[in-house]
Amino acid sequence: MTEISDFLSTPAGQIVLDWEMREASRLLEDVFGFSALQLGLPQLDLLRGNRIPLHVLALSEREPDAPSFPARFRAEFTSLPLATESQDLVVLPHTLDFAGNDEAARQTLREAARVLMPEGRILLTAFNPVGLWNIRQKLHRGGIGSAFLPEAARPIRLARIRDWFSLLGLEIDRGEFGAYEAPARTLSGMRSCHWMNAAGDRWWPSLGNIAMISACKHIAGACLTGLEAFSSPKRIRAGGVVPVAETGLRRNRARE
Repeated sequence: MTEISDFLSTPAGQIVLDWEMREASRLLEDVFGFSALQLGLPQLDLLRGNRIPLHVLALSEREPDAPSFPARFRAEFTSLPLATESQDLVVLPHTLDFAGNDEAARQTLREAARVLMPEGRILLTAFNPVGLWNIRQKLHRGGIGSAFLPEAARPIRLARIRDWFSLLGLEIDRGEFGAYEAPARTLSGMRSCHWMNAAGDRWWPSLGNIAMISACKHIAGACLTGLEAFSSPKRIRAGGVVPVAETGLRRNRARE
């Protein structure tokens, strides 16, 4: 966990923080309910822009304490000590990237789906395996150049994650790619690559270095939105639905 803290203090890490906090706030601001859960990485508080009254943080044994979350506990993410269908919103900030292997990642996602209320929402962020940052990391593991991402990060193919979502009854309805910058080490180097965001959004939208996926827990019907959600007898209040392409993600709009 020290590695991810060190990474977030780098220019690339600051891009991750800024982009994911902004996009998560936009996607989650109208998600309502009683309890929201974040699995790990308190340095990246994806719940900050959400208005659910209770924000709960699950910490792994390796992570430092996070007093910024008044409600928190330690647990293995593959076996959460929470009741089934007890959370209105679950967010996983790079949780699958650091699961260790595909089986642990799949079980973590299964647990997140288990504790999620019917028609609840799940938001996941991950490093894109085909992004330039991870390509540089692969070269490093092959003995070429220095590390760029945290050594413990093992990004999973997005197609595989999409399949897991489908098997768990999680219907993807929103998605973003972002941070197209080349893997520069310095702030000036990152800024010189800022043009790649507009170009990437237009010409190679699926090659952003970060992916954000939002899905609804499917129960024989679409997510409830707006006034319909408030008139429903169910506890969960879901955000609006945005159609997406077959990939399960839509490209991010270019931003200044």
